[in-house]
Amino acid sequence: MNWAAVQMSPAYGFTIVALIIVFGPLVAERLRLPGLLGLLIFGAVIGPNMLDVLPRFTGLQAVGSIGVLYLIFLAGLQLDLETFVRYRVISAGFGLLTAFIPMALGTGVALLLDIDPRPAILIGSFWASFTLIAYPTV
Repeated sequence: MNWAAVQMSPAYGFTIVALIIVFGPLVAERLRLPGLLGLLIFGAVIGPNMLDVLPRFTGLQAVGSIGVLYLIFLAGLQLDLETFVRYRVISAGFGLLTAFIPMALGTGVALLLDIDPRPAILIGSFWASFTLIAYPTV
């Protein structure tokens, strides 16, 4: 049997993803970690950037994107709004700084490279952080 042909079949990819969905949370919970962390770790390990068990294809990228959206959704559900409101000034300041400082640095680097101001600001905005890094710090 040709191993390359097996790896390209949809059944192979589905089987690997199904095994990760079943066993990832079980292994993580056995190690006293959140089940979702098991999915993330197993997904990263078998992905194309580490072991490359699964070939790159659009369906796998869609599943990964849905997984990231699900993770952000769960983080939003677990957000303690009372704590967030109590520290709203610190939270807002930290959020603004984590977005503004990288944006200013990126814009500055682009301007040093003789890029026009408008594209430089756009390049700087790519450096800005708009992720959920502020909440665990608070």
